[in-house]
Amino acid sequence: MGNSNRVQLDEHIIADTATEARLEKRRLIEKVCEIADGNLAPQKKLLFLLYYRHGYKQSDIAALLGVEDAVVFRRLRRIRRELTKEKYKIKKGQYL
Repeated sequence: MGNSNRVQLDEHIIADTATEARLEKRRLIEKVCEIADGNLAPQKKLLFLLYYRHGYKQSDIAALLGVEDAVVFRRLRRIRRELTKEKYKIKKGQYL
């Protein structure tokens, strides 16, 4: 196998690995959103789902709610803590 073919193969493997990682991240987010959907108060659920399921930026959510970006950040952090306390094991470096 020539150098150029090996490089193409390596690039293909890296791309496949990245795609699988993105899919796994998406599956985890969807699972957590399902848990949140059934276990959060309506306002918290809306905030959580806008951010995680629908991909809104915190600044966009802040504009919709008429609050500062930092308020959205803190509310999302509290929601993650609430879900963690409920033993749904949402950990800070685990995609969320």
